[in-house]
Amino acid sequence: MWIFIVAIIAIVIIVKTKSKSEEVVEHVAAHGGMREKYNVLVERLLSSHPNMAVLTETRTFMDIGMNNPDGSSHFYFQQVSKNAIMIQYELKGDPTMPDFKIDWTFIDSYDQEIMLLKIFTDLQRKMMMY
Repeated sequence: MWIFIVAIIAIVIIVKTKSKSEEVVEHVAAHGGMREKYNVLVERLLSSHPNMAVLTETRTFMDIGMNNPDGSSHFYFQQVSKNAIMIQYELKGDPTMPDFKIDWTFIDSYDQEIMLLKIFTDLQRKMMMY
């Protein structure tokens, strides 16, 4: 009896999780995909350094960054719900700074110029600490 109840609960959780995931994918697709939906962010980050490139792109994730002998620098974008995006910056292997990560979560309809201002201000503040 308990096995039957646990199995039903597990099935309900799996179905709900799958439908939420499909909603997020459909939401991003309706806006032209990650690159189009976050066009301002993407274009500004790509133009911030000549070696920046889109390294990975899926239906709900993007990695914009660069890898070189002096370390790597990446911005990870993850659409976490129909109305929220999580952005993470990661610096690794830079000989002048210790490795670090910074995370931000924004409502996806938030002005992308303001998102960029927050991101660059936080990055500048973090880098000034070293």
